[in-house]
Amino acid sequence: MILGLGTGGLYASKAASITDRDARISIVEQRAYEMFSPRGLPYALEGSVKSLPEEFECKACGVNFSSEEELERHNKDVHGSPKKDDKRQKS
Repeated sequence: MILGLGTGGLYASKAASITDRDARISIVEQRAYEMFSPRGLPYALEGSVKSLPEEFECKACGVNFSSEEELERHNKDVHGSPKKDDKRQKS
């Protein structure tokens, strides 16, 4: 079992599949959006990428989150209560 599909999780799954081709690999990912690759940044900058995931911004500290649930958890943990008036923004 691999926790997280960041760079480390991706390479861990690749290493496991190379080491044992019959291995059953399970990946647990918390993010509500697909993984991105820094190598894709030039495509986004040149306009090849037509849309980006919606972000949810915490008005109290300016931190952006990929899901409303993450924003609410942040507000509860960091600021003491969920704030329903935090704005959505397109990145």
